[in-house]
Amino acid sequence: MGNKLTKVKLGMLDDAERGLRVIGNDLQSRVVPEIPVEEGTLRGSAHVEIVRTPTSVSMIFSVDQPYAARQHESLGFHHPKGGKAKFIEDPFKQMLPRYTAALAKIASF
Repeated sequence: MGNKLTKVKLGMLDDAERGLRVIGNDLQSRVVPEIPVEEGTLRGSAHVEIVRTPTSVSMIFSVDQPYAARQHESLGFHHPKGGKAKFIEDPFKQMLPRYTAALAKIASF
């Protein structure tokens, strides 16, 4: 019985990992066009990381520049070459119902 449970658990983690990878890539495709651009460094630093342990899977989405948080939060900045504030938050909030439904579907086998 232990082997069957281990296989089920690994299968669930595999499914969760695939689901989070799809969601992460989708989120990245929505976020990058909204990231403010001057030279493209900030946009180029956006990436998805999947972290798997023996008992869990998680996704980290980041825009990895020291000034990313300020650009994200500062509603008063003007971006003449494109982009906007809340470049992660807005697409994530927009897609959250779909992402939640997709993960719920994965979890209910």
